[in-house]
Amino acid sequence: MACYAGNIAGEQRVRKIKDAVWIHPLSFRKGPQTLRTLLKPGVSDVEYKISSLDEENEEIVYSEGRLIFGSVLTDVADGEDRISVEALKAQCSSRLDGSAFYERFRKCGLNYGPSFRSIQEIFVSDSFAFARLKLADHLRPAFGQFILHPGLVDGAWQTAAGLVGNRELLTPYLPFVLDEVAILHPLRQTCYAYAEFSDSNGPNPDGVRKLNILLVNESGDVLVRFKRLFCKSLALSSPKLSSPVPAVLASAKAAS
Repeated sequence: MACYAGNIAGEQRVRKIKDAVWIHPLSFRKGPQTLRTLLKPGVSDVEYKISSLDEENEEIVYSEGRLIFGSVLTDVADGEDRISVEALKAQCSSRLDGSAFYERFRKCGLNYGPSFRSIQEIFVSDSFAFARLKLADHLRPAFGQFILHPGLVDGAWQTAAGLVGNRELLTPYLPFVLDEVAILHPLRQTCYAYAEFSDSNGPNPDGVRKLNILLVNESGDVLVRFKRLFCKSLALSSPKLSSPVPAVLASAKAAS
């Protein structure tokens, strides 16, 4: 939403989003909601804020951050703008198809709808997870209307769930801060996601993990880079979580 608003108002392309924060969850249980995106120009960037008004006309802020514009990026993936898809697959010791992977989510109480079941298969090594993503067929006609399509972005973040392997962790993780997302090239309807922890020492005392995630095309060209996505563990008491299941990453769209 911030990218789309920035491209229209700024009359140029948004190349990065920095310091993105998710402050309050947005729910559509009561039906459609009217949201507003406020843009505030700065010296070298534009601040954005996505919000709505509650029944008492008080503002509820859902997300805010900064937009960076430009025609090209000078720091393309920190010098690494291509990876070898086949080499990454060869380094992985296990593979799981998409249906089995989403069954793990279901056991955690996260029932993804068809729009957010983009992972077709996932490969896992000791240090990273790598998944093939494909946009759902019913979403393809409107694909061109999006910059960062939520079906693919969510699939990329879901890929990080493969990093925990079969460890008996019962707590899902919720993204709440993102240092930076760099848009290097347009997304493709079929692509790959690469996820790794950027904090090799494990979660901090508050249960926060940091992730780096790439979206690449089938040739291995880096399309989008997410740098330092902060995720916080959530203590869930649902009876569905009484059996050993892996921890998962869930965006606010998880049940859509």
